[in-house]
Amino acid sequence: MKFVVQEHFATHHHFDLRLQSGKELGDIKNHSGKEGKEEISNIDIEDHTIEYMDFEGGIVRGCGTGGVSIWDQGDYELIRRNERKR
Repeated sequence: MKFVVQEHFATHHHFDLRLQSGKELGDIKNHSGKEGKEEISNIDIEDHTIEYMDFEGGIVRGCGTGGVSIWDQGDYELIRRNERKR
């Protein structure tokens, strides 16, 4: 399976870790907190299509407005899967 880390210059600068799960990408966000401490949080947002893995450019409106660039990408092996709680 594939992964991508996208650097996102939105209201708050952060990195989006997107993991392929079937034909979609799940998201885990990593951002700096108010006091400069790094936080990792899984923000419950809609999954993206697999084509978004190659996206670089600007988001011009809505939540997430700002520039996006690919910081890293590659393959990963899923060792164990836990069901997501919503």
